[in-house]
Amino acid sequence: MGDIHFIIIISIGAAVLLYVTRRWFWLLAFSSGAIVCLFRAWDCMIHSEMLGVFIFLLLAVVCGVAIIRTRESYKEEKTET
Repeated sequence: MGDIHFIIIISIGAAVLLYVTRRWFWLLAFSSGAIVCLFRAWDCMIHSEMLGVFIFLLLAVVCGVAIIRTRESYKEEKTET
């Protein structure tokens, strides 16, 4: 039983490494993170938690900058080849 668990863990680790090296994975991760931050900021606005609004809007901006930088680096790689 222990060998099967080891093989499963190694397979999951290999799949994670494969996806982490793909650019679309990071675009998807940062996009979903930005959307979640915006909805959470909206929730904080409804409940009058102004510090939460500021923090989550700041996190959404950070995710947006990460998305822009990821797309720009992809365009630079395309133009070099």
